[in-house]
Amino acid sequence: MKKYLVLLVLVFTGIIISYLLSSGNNLRKPYIPPIELTAIIEPTSRTFIGPKTLATALVTLPEAVPSSTPTAANGFQMPPTALPDYVPGNSMAALVGESPFTISLLPGGWQAYRIGPSASSPGYLVDVTPLRPAVDGVHMENKILPVYLGGQWIDVLWLRSPEIQEPLPIQVDLISTKGWTMPFQIDAVLKGGDWAGFAMFANQEGSGGVLDITPGGSGFQSGTYIENTRVQPEFPGEWLQVARVQVSQGSGEVPVHLTYYTPGSLGREVFRQAMTLQPGVWSGFGIAPSSSRQGYVVEVIPLETADNEVSLSLVQAEFDGVTWTDVLRIMVPAGRLPLDALVRVLVVPGS
Repeated sequence: MKKYLVLLVLVFTGIIISYLLSSGNNLRKPYIPPIELTAIIEPTSRTFIGPKTLATALVTLPEAVPSSTPTAANGFQMPPTALPDYVPGNSMAALVGESPFTISLLPGGWQAYRIGPSASSPGYLVDVTPLRPAVDGVHMENKILPVYLGGQWIDVLWLRSPEIQEPLPIQVDLISTKGWTMPFQIDAVLKGGDWAGFAMFANQEGSGGVLDITPGGSGFQSGTYIENTRVQPEFPGEWLQVARVQVSQGSGEVPVHLTYYTPGSLGREVFRQAMTLQPGVWSGFGIAPSSSRQGYVVEVIPLETADNEVSLSLVQAEFDGVTWTDVLRIMVPAGRLPLDALVRVLVVPGS
């Protein structure tokens, strides 16, 4: 009889212990492994986890009307094509004095202008204002990327308008990031041709900004250049603000110092809207008439948990046959799923 009582006690004890353990497991949050913030982020899985409810427009705004051409076929692919249409350094003019600068933009490929040594230049937000009408569908493109010339790294302003057939006068304002917040800095080594990614911090409101690249080292072949850069939201398990940088193929290893600037209180919100971004669609929304002495910072905050990315988001001047308009352009890569996101545009005044 005692043996049966002992057996019953043991059985009930086991049941109670199992219940307590299972209750504890139900309360325990799923384990999320840490992410190495300096790791290369290359999304692979495209499994759709499920959207949250998409909010309506968060503030009252005029209806955002998609603008006219261009479409994604204008070279905005992933990864982007190489910048130079000629050997960098040949007849490359220097920007002298204080911005804004008046430039005659020529038909054809990229036009390059020296800004100054990368080691002593801050980051810049670029504003391009065309000074006369053009044909319908013309748009402006710009980048600031370093080139190795004369034994040192030089920050170079790259400009082009693929559709123009004759010279177009434009005004360029370089808005310095001096006085901006610096939430991220890192020293890294880039390998030629690699589309290297650096997870900087969690994607959230206030994460839009400007990435400044300062290459180091010497002895590189003249014309070696930083081929492309981009800051975009990516989802390697959670939404992060990822900086991507690519040095030209065959460059070997190039040490760089990356600094990310955000405008903070210097930026004034001029556009805020929740929307569904369609894969491969180069969506456009008119922001304001093109004008000088102000630049734009774009923020994209995804509203759903999904392995996705926003491959491009920028504001560029476009001509609709009547007026020049600063247009927000944004795209999710083709082959992905639609993405619900909050999109913000901040304007930063020129110096």
